Amino acid sequence: MDSKQRIRHLQESLLAQYSKKFPKLPLSDETKAAFFANPRHLFIKKYRSYQSKEWITITPDNLSKHLDELYEDHPLVLAGEHSEAARSSISQPTLVLYMMELLQIKEGQSILEIGSGSGWSSSLMGSLVGKTGKVLSFEIIQEIVEPAQKIVKELEYTNVQIIQGDGSRGSSENILFDAIVFTAAAEDISKNIYRQLKNGGHFLCVLKITGTNDQLILFKKEEEHFEALFFTPCSFVPMTGFMEIQKLEELKDKELELKKRLFNKAFGLKVYPADMDLGIEPHDFLIRKKESQFLWSVR
Repeated sequence: MDSKQRIRHLQESLLAQYSKKFPKLPLSDETKAAFFANPRHLFIKKYRSYQSKEWITITPDNLSKHLDELYEDHPLVLAGEHSEAARSSISQPTLVLYMMELLQIKEGQSILEIGSGSGWSSSLMGSLVGKTGKVLSFEIIQEIVEPAQKIVKELEYTNVQIIQGDGSRGSSENILFDAIVFTAAAEDISKNIYRQLKNGGHFLCVLKITGTNDQLILFKKEEEHFEALFFTPCSFVPMTGFMEIQKLEELKDKELELKKRLFNKAFGLKVYPADMDLGIEPHDFLIRKKESQFLWSVR
């Protein structure tokens, strides 16, 4: 088969794997179309596997040799030497598609993404929101910003803007977003994220929990709180910048235990900004229980 047929075959194989992994959340026709319109290999110019020290630069001459790995259902490292944890990766394809479905993206929506990475998820969302929508994406690691910006431009996504900078506290633009998504694991949530999301909007974030798995959580914004609709264990690279985990205080044992217990019953959880007048003092930790309510800090 020629290269186009081979790529299509590899894409269809990934969709089949998605159906087996996530049978309760089938892909919409719109997400499938976005997936086929944004072949994963176009967004990977240089990578290494998590098990290797060798960096591979993709060229037209060697693309065919590496296609199978580029379409394997696992993440690939985009930045970070072997001696340190990965600083950025292109996530597992089926998980990225799952996140697209969880967000329930509609044409004309505006989306804020924290962590552009390769630009693949930015472009998928750009397809889903259409020409009347907008995707604003921040990437803090300078070395991977230019390749992501370049491929987005080559694919003519005028509705996708990738910005080099720290987006962990949200955007400086005076707009409200229909959805916000983190593609790196945070241990805290800025109050600006809450304020920049429309009521009824979805916030899909990864929270890094010391001593246990990261958690992918889908929140919906109500008038005065986030309500958790869904959560599942996962593993993402840690967020850097202002919200960098290493810069935050160590969690106390009781706070860590609370967080572990929280994720055993996350459905229906209500999470409030800690600067709301709920009769307690603001605090430094992600979540704290007050009766049946949970609060997060105000960094």
